[in-house]
Amino acid sequence: MKSSVRSQHKEKTLANISGQLQKQSAKIDKVVQMLQPLQKNLESSKKQTHLIIELRTHVKQLQKQLSQINKGIRTQLNKK
Repeated sequence: MKSSVRSQHKEKTLANISGQLQKQSAKIDKVVQMLQPLQKNLESSKKQTHLIIELRTHVKQLQKQLSQINKGIRTQLNKK
């Protein structure tokens, strides 16, 4: 009799654990679904950051070129 009771208890315990694992698995799936858009936004942000860095570099180059042009104009004006 005792082994029968123990067996039933183990089965209930295993069933309870199985149910809890299924619930946790469903919750994890929901979290994963919620995180997917965030991951896409993060990737987009990384691309935007890279573009901003490139733009900053180009702006600095343009500033240098404008400075050189201004110096050339000043030199020409001073010669006259």
